[in-house]
Amino acid sequence: MLYKQGLSMEEIAEKRGLAISTIAGHMEKCILMGYEVDIERLVEKEKVEKIKEFMVRFSVVKLTPVVDYFNGEISFEDARLVRAWIKRE
Repeated sequence: MLYKQGLSMEEIAEKRGLAISTIAGHMEKCILMGYEVDIERLVEKEKVEKIKEFMVRFSVVKLTPVVDYFNGEISFEDARLVRAWIKRE
């Protein structure tokens, strides 16, 4: 797994010739399947905290409200990965 070799999602996408959204989807599956994934290697700590607080506070599970609320500061990929991480907790 390229992630375990220390590559970022952007590096993995470039190396494999895939979109970052595709890599985020793969990482989401890994998180949900229980693989050891450091969420802060994928999403900045500050963003993780903002997304988690918003999703828990407003019981939000859809991604669009998160992205809209933060006016584009949070990407769909960030929201998707944090959502998976929250589900796994």
